[in-house]
Amino acid sequence: MAKGHTVELARAPFTLVFHLRAGVHDLFVNASFKSQTFDAARLGWQFLALTGIQGASRFDEPSEANNRLRDIYIDDYAPNQWIVCPPGSACNGFDEPCEPTTDGAVCRRSIERVEVFLRGKQSVMKERRSEIASITEEKLYLVFVVPGRWSEDERAGKLPYQSPELARDWLMIVWKSPR
Repeated sequence: MAKGHTVELARAPFTLVFHLRAGVHDLFVNASFKSQTFDAARLGWQFLALTGIQGASRFDEPSEANNRLRDIYIDDYAPNQWIVCPPGSACNGFDEPCEPTTDGAVCRRSIERVEVFLRGKQSVMKERRSEIASITEEKLYLVFVVPGRWSEDERAGKLPYQSPELARDWLMIVWKSPR
């Protein structure tokens, strides 16, 4: 349980659990070892002003359906995009199809590895994917944003994304020191 948007974890795999309200179709998650986007989100900066949301989102490829790789992208300039799909669908950005509730769904994403991107450019995957236990940074900053629905013009690329966010939260993970 997080206190004050901070949780202390061992450098080991962990699971994020989301209680999403009905109608949520995707979730943007910026993960960074730097606090810039985290601090801006806490201070209430507008969605499009958050540095970690400005880049093209990274989403699971169809071959990675149901979070097969158990990873999260670490990128100062772009978010992960996890798709919420109906039960039975293989496009889900979470471990399993989300569990329906009376007012939405419960979704889980297990994290066993990180894939680090530098300055928004992907490095060689095999060299940059790391197990959680091998992270040397002291903190991982997460910003969660539920984006609004895209207009037809935004979807077609005629307009930049302008729709407001529907919800936002943040979490700082502080890695426990080995004993």
